[in-house]
Amino acid sequence: MSKNSFLITLLASVAGFGLGACSIQNTPHAPTFESDIKEITGSRCVRCHGAGGHLNGDPKAALTYPPFDGFFDRMEDDCTDGATTACHGLAHYTLPGDTRLHDNIHQLKKPGVIPMPPAPSPPLTSDQLDIFDLWLANGAPAQ
Repeated sequence: MSKNSFLITLLASVAGFGLGACSIQNTPHAPTFESDIKEITGSRCVRCHGAGGHLNGDPKAALTYPPFDGFFDRMEDDCTDGATTACHGLAHYTLPGDTRLHDNIHQLKKPGVIPMPPAPSPPLTSDQLDIFDLWLANGAPAQ
């Protein structure tokens, strides 16, 4: 490896570490739904996903129809026996192996993933994504 290649690699590594460190300092050590996630979903998600028990379309967004499910102002489900939509709280999307929440908020380009929040709303910030990721990694605690 040439001296210039080594320096470029070293600088890229340091820059990448520095950027990540900025975000991590703003991430709570042990985020919970009540103390951290609810604030994010309240400001970015519940306009469509369940403010006050209603699912709403957003006439300004790319998706103007209401979502079929997902009340993100609460963790718990209030599904009646046999109901599969219009009753799930955020906990439903944090079950082991379910990557929908992660994939949608990270706006991954893969089949079945709808970027959330939809355009023209801006995506979640890197700090908000870090909080969500740590919360999910810790088992999505409610409190």
